[in-house]
Amino acid sequence: MCGTDIDTFKQIFRDHWESFKAAYPRFDTPDYDTAVQKMLDCGDPEKMGYVQCRCLGLDRSIAQQPMLAY
Repeated sequence: MCGTDIDTFKQIFRDHWESFKAAYPRFDTPDYDTAVQKMLDCGDPEKMGYVQCRCLGLDRSIAQQPMLAY
């Protein structure tokens, strides 16, 4: 999409996904909803997966590092 950033693309889906599904009911399925939600969540560290590391030393601490999409 030359000249259009991903935030613009996501905003179009946020603003129009429900009305699109109403106009085209074949897209109103949990599978499509899941795919659209994953696309909207992409880049949000709170909603993406993470790597969890446990220190095997004395403190047994756990660290979480968000996985970033590149």
